Amino acid sequence: MDKYLLVASLYLKDYAGDVEQFKRAIRMCKERSHGVMLFDVVYLEDYNWWEELA
Repeated sequence: MDKYLLVASLYLKDYAGDVEQFKRAIRMCKERSHGVMLFDVVYLEDYNWWEELA
């Protein structure tokens, strides 16, 4: 009866220049896992994507 939580992760440099693909990836992570981890969050600032997480 062991339970595991799977949390998806995204490497943000893989989405540089493609905010729509980034948003699709976020949605997929949320739908298919128990959340999403973003690496490295500094790229949210570099790409001006903070509002895309809303």
